[in-house]
Amino acid sequence: MATDALVNGTYLVLGEVSGDVADKQGVASVTVPVIVPDLPTAFSVNPDDVQAAVGIFGFACLGRPFHQIEGALYQVNFKFEGVAGNASLSQSETNTQWDFDLEMENAPIQTHPSFQSLKDTYNWSTTGADGSPGFAETWSGAKGANGGLPGGQNNTQPNPLFGTTDWLKIGGIYSRSYGVTSVPSSIYQALGTLIPVPPDAQVLGITSFPGRAWFVMAPKVTRRNKSTGPARITERYRLTGQDLGAAKIIYAQGQLDQAGS
Repeated sequence: MATDALVNGTYLVLGEVSGDVADKQGVASVTVPVIVPDLPTAFSVNPDDVQAAVGIFGFACLGRPFHQIEGALYQVNFKFEGVAGNASLSQSETNTQWDFDLEMENAPIQTHPSFQSLKDTYNWSTTGADGSPGFAETWSGAKGANGGLPGGQNNTQPNPLFGTTDWLKIGGIYSRSYGVTSVPSSIYQALGTLIPVPPDAQVLGITSFPGRAWFVMAPKVTRRNKSTGPARITERYRLTGQDLGAAKIIYAQGQLDQAGS
């Protein structure tokens, strides 16, 4: 049923307003159906007038699909998007989503933090059968109490690491996503650096990982309207390896030059 709220005396705002006022980043989407007397009016209706009629302000109009209903009347469905609540709302715990995706990735065995010990124990050879480095087919086995081979052992045991070229390295990407009315320049100022713990990491029970750091990745920023409406920001941080010196080289080569900022 249409309400009795006249807008400019030419059309009525319908009562079946719908939407999602609290998505994962605190961004509200609202659809306002409007009935108009003819097709030219469907093109000329001011979205700001429609917002005012239902009591929302500062939202971006993302579209206005329309269709003909009874006789010459048309229904226009105005689609708005904005930050829920106060129009000046910035990032807060009420509109933030946190994620931590742990991952297991294959890495060359030479990057294992205990590789030097593995080389000595499992007979790493620099002249494998195909000329490439790798673990030999045999090894000396576990040593006995006096440093010698245990009873019955010899130097021709099958090497349990023969053919091993990779190991599973634990990594992960932590992210936090939120909606804001304006994009802060501060989110670009630490790219390519290493930090001990990401912001708000304690929300997901993350304190620190001994010997590890977090690489500040490039954020994802999305805005669908130039002058109004919300922006969605996703900050991302990657868990580095245990060699922080190497991590600075591997992860931070492309960092932005912040000189003079």
